[in-house]
Amino acid sequence: MRTRRSLPALVIGGLAVALIAFAWSYQAVETAAAGWLIGVVSRVPVATIGAGHLIVVNGDSPEGFGLTLTNECSSLPILIAFALVSLGLVLTGRVPAGRIGRSLAAAMGIAVAINLLRLAIVGWFTVRWGTSRGFSWSHVYVGSVLTVLGIGVGTVTYGWILVRRVDGIDRVARVDGVDGVDRGDDGDGRP
Repeated sequence: MRTRRSLPALVIGGLAVALIAFAWSYQAVETAAAGWLIGVVSRVPVATIGAGHLIVVNGDSPEGFGLTLTNECSSLPILIAFALVSLGLVLTGRVPAGRIGRSLAAAMGIAVAINLLRLAIVGWFTVRWGTSRGFSWSHVYVGSVLTVLGIGVGTVTYGWILVRRVDGIDRVARVDGVDGVDRGDDGDGRP
């Protein structure tokens, strides 16, 4: 591995390790953000208990309920997957590290945004139609569609940033030796 690949590999690898090591804290922040959004869209009082990843919606009312943000409901596994794929790409040395970083940032932002939207919609449906109809329907159907959409849009964006052409020039790295010529670089224009 070339020396200039070491720093990006350490940064992306460190990000993946940090996401795993601080998963509980990440989910507590995600719980707070989701709780705030549910309060905004539902216009009811919402309290979050980050340590338990619990969102209490309309808790002073007989219609109040709680939502627990489990590992499966978090964007965290998707973020970890994007980070590990990025680490693999950095280690191959065939794609410019800056492009990988931009792809990773965009895909992670999309995954987080769509997951928070999903949680807000589930909360709104539950406030509107109750835990049996509103939660069940929105969690299973709307939530599933938005999860697939978030992963899909994030992945397509990730790939698009990696392979797109800029100013008519193919910016994806060429593999040395494919055409019999050793270019002596990793495709980023620098030796």
